[in-house]
Amino acid sequence: MSHQVTFTDTPQKYTPSIGLERSKMLVEELALAAQRDIKNTLHTVDTDAFLNKIFPSNTPSGDIFKKLQKNNSYAGQRWTGFPDNPVAGQEKLLYEPFAAACNAITRAIDRKQVRTKIVYVDRHSTTPHSPNSDMAASRPDGAGASLDAAMGELEKKITDHEDTVRFRTRSEETAHKVVESETSDELDKLNKLYTLWWLQIHVVYEIKNTIAEWYDGVTQLLTYMRQILIEQLDRRFVLGLLLCFNELTVVMCDRSGMMVTKVPINIHDEPQRFIDILAGLSCMQPEDLGWDTTMKIYLPISDKTVPSYEVGPNFQGVYGNTRYHAHWVIDVVVGGKVVKYVTVSIISAIRSAEICGRATVVYEVIKYEERFDPTETLALKRYWRPLERDHPERYPSEGEIYHILDEAPSTRPKYVYASHDIKINRKLDSTFNLIRHGLEAVPFKRPIKGYPTRDDKGVDYEPRQHHQAVPGHARAPVPIPSTLEPVDRCHTNILMPMGEVVRRACSHRELLACFRGFVRDHKDAHSQLILHRDISGGNLLIFTDENGQVFGRLMDYDHAKKAERSLPITRFQHEKLDPQRALSHVREGIAIGLEVNNFLDYEVDDSVALEALGCISDPAGASKYVLDVVETQHSKSRYRPDSSRKLFKADLGWEHDDNVEIWPFYGDREHRKGERTGTLPYMSAEVISRETLYSPPGYKRTPAFVHEVIHDIESFLWVLVHICMTRKGPGINMKRPELDESSENYDSTLRNAIVSYFDGDGDLLKNSKASLLRNPEKFEDEILIHFDSYFEPLKPLVRQWWSILILGYKYRGNEYYNIHSHIIRIIGEALDTIPDTSAEDTTKELKRRKQRLRHYLNTFKPRPTDPSGSTPPSSPPPIVLTTPPDHQVAPQRQSLLDPESPSSRQVAKKRRT
Repeated sequence: MSHQVTFTDTPQKYTPSIGLERSKMLVEELALAAQRDIKNTLHTVDTDAFLNKIFPSNTPSGDIFKKLQKNNSYAGQRWTGFPDNPVAGQEKLLYEPFAAACNAITRAIDRKQVRTKIVYVDRHSTTPHSPNSDMAASRPDGAGASLDAAMGELEKKITDHEDTVRFRTRSEETAHKVVESETSDELDKLNKLYTLWWLQIHVVYEIKNTIAEWYDGVTQLLTYMRQILIEQLDRRFVLGLLLCFNELTVVMCDRSGMMVTKVPINIHDEPQRFIDILAGLSCMQPEDLGWDTTMKIYLPISDKTVPSYEVGPNFQGVYGNTRYHAHWVIDVVVGGKVVKYVTVSIISAIRSAEICGRATVVYEVIKYEERFDPTETLALKRYWRPLERDHPERYPSEGEIYHILDEAPSTRPKYVYASHDIKINRKLDSTFNLIRHGLEAVPFKRPIKGYPTRDDKGVDYEPRQHHQAVPGHARAPVPIPSTLEPVDRCHTNILMPMGEVVRRACSHRELLACFRGFVRDHKDAHSQLILHRDISGGNLLIFTDENGQVFGRLMDYDHAKKAERSLPITRFQHEKLDPQRALSHVREGIAIGLEVNNFLDYEVDDSVALEALGCISDPAGASKYVLDVVETQHSKSRYRPDSSRKLFKADLGWEHDDNVEIWPFYGDREHRKGERTGTLPYMSAEVISRETLYSPPGYKRTPAFVHEVIHDIESFLWVLVHICMTRKGPGINMKRPELDESSENYDSTLRNAIVSYFDGDGDLLKNSKASLLRNPEKFEDEILIHFDSYFEPLKPLVRQWWSILILGYKYRGNEYYNIHSHIIRIIGEALDTIPDTSAEDTTKELKRRKQRLRHYLNTFKPRPTDPSGSTPPSSPPPIVLTTPPDHQVAPQRQSLLDPESPSSRQVAKKRRT
C-alpha cells in the first residue's frame, strides 16, 4: 500500500454479550461508575464566572436577605440552626438546618419571579422512591424537588390568602409577613410528610462535616447525579450542591463531564451569594435546570402530557411501571416541521447515565396524532454526538452519513426518515455553548482517591439487604483508567425504521441472507469512503420491505470514520528481479509446493502467479501465498473437475466483478479528543491491542496498525459465532440452558469459552483472539466445537470465513482488499446448500413478530365501553385502561418480549480507552 496511518482512532466499549440479569442495581456499581467518571473528567471553573453565567442575574438577593433577617432565618452572622463548629461524626447536625435555610430562601422570593417551584427536603435516612424496582437504594443527603399534591394545594391557598391580605392592607411586606407566620408550621409539617421521588428531583445535594472530605463528597454527589440521569430520561444535565460544613461548592454534570466551582462559598460569611444560588434555582426555567422541554410524559389514562417532574407517584404505563414502560411524547423535526411521536416501548436506555459520552437512548414510537390507530412503529434514537468545529468534513455526523448512503443508488428502503440536532428555545442544544455558556474549565489537579468505605454503623450507612448476589461468572465492576478530555456535544434525533436484532432470525436462511445484507451495506459504505468500526449484534437488524421481503441492514454509524480521498493500491515489483524472472521463480515455487503437498495433478495458470506477485514482491512469499490459498480452497472442494486440473484466478476466488483498485486514505485524519467507545466482545485482537499481529511477506517492517475493513469483517464473524455458541434455535427465548448455572445441563467449558472470547476483559479477549489468529488451526477445537447442534449446517461457512480472514491478515493480498466480495460469495454458496425449511420454531417466530407489531400498534387503541362494541360517532371513543398497581412491574408476555432485551434490564459496562 502507498499509505499508512501511525495512530489509533479505534472506538471501544464493553457490553456483556449475553446480558446477565440482576433484580437490583448495586449501590457499589454507581459508586464505582462515579469513580471512573471523575478520573480526568472533573474540571474546575471560576466561581464568579459560573454563577454569573449559569444563574439568573435579576434575582433581588438584597430584598430577600432583609426578609430573612427579619424572620430570623439568618441571625447573628449565621443561618439559624447551624452548629458553630464541626462535631466529629455528627454530620447529621447539618442536614435539617441546611434544608431549612434553603426553604426559607425560596419562600422569601417574590412569587412573580418564581419559574420552578422547588421544595428542599432532608432525606439522608430514606431512599427516594422510584418506579424502577431494579434501581440502587442510594440515598442523597437531600434534594430540591417539585411540590407534591398537598404542597401544591397549600401553595395555591397561600397565594390566594396573600393576595387577599395585600388587598386589605395595601402592603406587600405586611401581606407576606402575615401569611408566612400563619402558614410556616403547616409547610414544615408537609415537608416532613413529603415523599421524595427521583423523577421529581431538580437539584441534589450532599453534606460533609469538613472541607477535608470535599473530594469524597464530590464523588458521592456524582453517584446521585448519575442515578438522576438514569431515572430522568428527559434530563440533559444536572446541578448539585456540596456543603462541607460552611463551604458550598456548586456542581454541574453534563455529557461533557463534571464541572465544579473552583473556590467554595462560605454560606455564613457570604449569605447573599448563597441566596443568589438558591433563589436563582427557583427563578430558572425548567430547561435552565437541565430538563429537556422537547419531551414530556404521556399519561394514557387521562390522555394528557405533563413534564416528568410533575408525575411522581401518578405514573401511568400501559404495560408496567418502570422507565422502560413510560410513554414519552417527543418532538421530532420531519421535513422542516415539528411532528410529535409517542413512545410505546424503550428499546435501550442502558447508556442514559453516561458522563462524557453519547448517552444513547432508543425508543419505539408511533405518531402522536395517530396514537389511537397507528399503522407502523418506528425507532427513534436520541444521543449526544461529538461536535467537530475545525474539520467537520472529516467527521460527518451519523445523520450526515445516512444522508450520503441514502443518496447512493439502491433498491432498498432508506436508512432514516429524519435526522436533526435538537434545539431548546431555538438554540442548538450543545454542552459547551447552551449548557455551559462558553465557560472555560481546567482539569482538577488533586490526586485521585478511592471511594470511601462507610462505617456500617455510621449515619450515612446505605442498606444493601435488597441487593441480589452477582452471578459467579459476572465480572465485578472495576474503575478503569481513562484519559478523557471534555468534548463539545450536541443533542441529536434520528428517526428510522423499526427492525429486529439479528439473533432473533427465524431460520438459517434468514440469518445468512441478513449477514449477506450486512456485508453488502458495509461494502456500499466503504465505496463512499466510510468505515463503520462498531460492528455488534445490536447494530445488525432485520427489516421487512413494503413487499414483505426480509433483508439485513447495518445500522448505527455514530462511530464511523470517513476518508476524504482514495489512493491506488500499490502493485509491488521485485527490486532485483525482472518481472519474467520473478514469475519464473513463483512458478517453480508453486510447482514444488504442489508436489510436496500431494497436489500432483494440478498446475497453476500464470494469471494466478502474477496476481500473487502484485500483492507480494518476494517470489518465495508469493509462492507460499498461492499454495496456502490452494490448500484452503481445495479443502472446500471448489475446483472444477476438468481434465487439465489447471487452476485459474476464479478457482481461488480471485476473480471479482468489481475488483478493488483504490483504497480510502485516512492518513490525514486525526482521532477526536475525549473518550471513544466501541463494542469490545466482537472486536478483532488487532483492534483491542492496537497493533498489527502479522507481518506480510515482502514488507520491510510490520505495518502500523489502523482500523481497516478486515477488522469489521472479523467482527461480523464474531457476531455470527456468538449466536451459534449461545443460542439453541431460531427466534426469541433461545438462550442455551448450558449457560445457566442453575440448570442441570450447565456446561462450564462452554461458559469459559464465552468468557474467553466475548465476556472477558480487554486483556483476556486480546490474548484469546490473538492466539487464534497466530494458530488458526485451533479455531476448530476452541470455537466450532461449542456450536449448538441447531447451527451445525453453518460450520462449513464459518470455517471458510475464518480461512479467508487468516489469508487476508497473513498476506494482505486479494482476500484483504476484496474481502467484501469473498464473504458475499461464500455466504451465497452456503445459501445454495441450505434448504428452505418451515420448522415449528421458524413459524413460531414469524407469528411472534406479527403479534408484537400488533401489540404495540394497539398500545393506546381505544376499546369501546358499550357492550355492543360501538361508541357515539359525535365524540371520541374513551380509553379504557387499568392503572397498574403502584411500583409494580407488570408481567411481560413471553411471546412478545425477549428476556435478553433491554426491557429485561441487562448489566452493561463500558470499556474506556
